[in-house]
Amino acid sequence: MARISTPIWEKIGNYIKPKLGAVLGLLLPDDGYINFGATSGEDGYGLREKDGNIEFKTSGGSWAILGSGGGGSGDMLKSVYDPTTVEGDAFDMDNMVEGTTNKLLTASEKTILGNTSGTNTGDQDISGISTNASAITDIETKTDFISVTQAVDLDQMETDIAALANGMVYKGAWDASAGTFPASADTGFFYTVSVAGTVDSIEFAVDDRLIAITDSASTTVYAGNWTKVDATDAVQSVVGLTGNISKSGLLSALNVEDGADETDTANVTLAGALMDSEVTNLAQVKAFDTTDYATSAQGTLADSALQSADVGTIATQNANAVNIDGGAIDDTPIGATTPSTGKFTITTTPVIKGTLTTDTDGATITFDKNVSDFHNVVMAGNRTLALSNMAVGDRIVLRLTQDATGTRVPTFFTTIKWAGGTAPTLTTTANKADIFGFLCTSSGNYDGFVIGQNI
Repeated sequence: MARISTPIWEKIGNYIKPKLGAVLGLLLPDDGYINFGATSGEDGYGLREKDGNIEFKTSGGSWAILGSGGGGSGDMLKSVYDPTTVEGDAFDMDNMVEGTTNKLLTASEKTILGNTSGTNTGDQDISGISTNASAITDIETKTDFISVTQAVDLDQMETDIAALANGMVYKGAWDASAGTFPASADTGFFYTVSVAGTVDSIEFAVDDRLIAITDSASTTVYAGNWTKVDATDAVQSVVGLTGNISKSGLLSALNVEDGADETDTANVTLAGALMDSEVTNLAQVKAFDTTDYATSAQGTLADSALQSADVGTIATQNANAVNIDGGAIDDTPIGATTPSTGKFTITTTPVIKGTLTTDTDGATITFDKNVSDFHNVVMAGNRTLALSNMAVGDRIVLRLTQDATGTRVPTFFTTIKWAGGTAPTLTTTANKADIFGFLCTSSGNYDGFVIGQNI
């Protein structure tokens, strides 16, 4: 039994608590208990005397010597952590004292971290911070390759670097004859065509460019996956003109009248000037100039003069005889002053006929010198050309015009000597014309001249 000399309880309001001083004054027998709660003895909780020590036990706990830190290990004692009786500020940094070996920071680390002057320039020796030395050394190695002389917007740098991912990336040569587009191609990948070929109905020539316009571009489908840059068929210039060429600019550069009339005197003269600049050794053709053309009045007079049809009629009558009343032939008087009736024959071959005749198209086109010296025909197919009624010294001009389809090829008569010894290459563009002149040098033989082309 416990014996106490003073009251051990005191009342505070509606509560009572044990008096610590009174409890300490209790006399407990060896192995005596002060239990709290309904259970007594060792199975209960409270205080007890055990082998000269006061032990305590909490509800649900185990018995331990009072002042031993709850029976656990460690030294959480006031004498250790609050030697100056600061109590509530026991963990304040001001109360923490470094030992001889146990330190928060080394002296060299404090020196480095204590440099707060704001004047740090150049390299700073941070090797003394042992806990971060490996990582910092790695950073130092990498930053040795960076030189920055001004403020840098890192956000903009990130944007610019990301944009490079969508830039053009040359991936090398591509063989178009393989029949498929390059594999594993992303947007901006481009290739140079090394071997011509056709893929998905798109023709590629050597040196063309193939560019992917989407990621994971198809190897078989062109549309939506690829684009072609034609580097071989591009026209660099036309008669010195580059860029977008207008019709008026081209005609001006060619010195050609828009809708030119090939029978107009000015245009014929212009054609002659072009012939002078393009063809040599055309003395016979170049001998003609504007003074050789009939004037309007002369043309009217020629219309009323003797025509080839009239000559034919007279020639028929001359099969017998024509009575001539007076006159002379080769200074020999005939007619009434001649004892006998004179008789002579009139030839029907004209010398020069200036009318431009349009001939009928056909498989074989024959240009008749007796009809006209100037002929025009529109070819609707590949044609064979021939001449008729040509005498030595005769000249004839042929104007060969392509129809709306073009690509028509004529076959000339074979007895032609062309200037320079080479037959000309004809224009095959739709509705364009070439003009040729021929001089009969002997029976069935001709000198050929190019007067103008692509007209």
